[in-house]
Amino acid sequence: MTSEPYLVEQQTGKMPVVMMLSDAGFDGYASLIATSKKLVATNPDLVKRFIEASTEGWYSFLYGDPSPGFAAIQKANPDMTTGLLHYGYDQLKARGIVDSGDAKKYGIYAMTDARWKLFFDQMAATGLYDKNMDYKAGYTLQFVDKGFGKPKS
Repeated sequence: MTSEPYLVEQQTGKMPVVMMLSDAGFDGYASLIATSKKLVATNPDLVKRFIEASTEGWYSFLYGDPSPGFAAIQKANPDMTTGLLHYGYDQLKARGIVDSGDAKKYGIYAMTDARWKLFFDQMAATGLYDKNMDYKAGYTLQFVDKGFGKPKS
């Protein structure tokens, strides 16, 4: 979504149609920060600081000057052209990939029990998950929905 359509257009001269799973009603979270239960239990302050710093980084990238982020990406992956980086950046913003929905209210990395339940119910209905699985054991809201890094209104 943030790179392949651009690359296809560069190769073929035609922009492909991009179909988002969310447009078909699939309401799972697109990306997550994963850690161990052990780290959450033994060093919650580290987890909290990591999420706060990551959130600040996203707000700075999306609503400040993205050029330091672009430079870091290109240093790590020289194949990322300036055009590709700008295309991806524009897609992130235009489609609200990072900062939309609950993130508008609670801040980047927002999660809710209600959305996790909806996702679980969707997956259980397909038979992918056992309907009796304790899906709440797979996440915590302890570090999210705090508005870390949220621009001042």
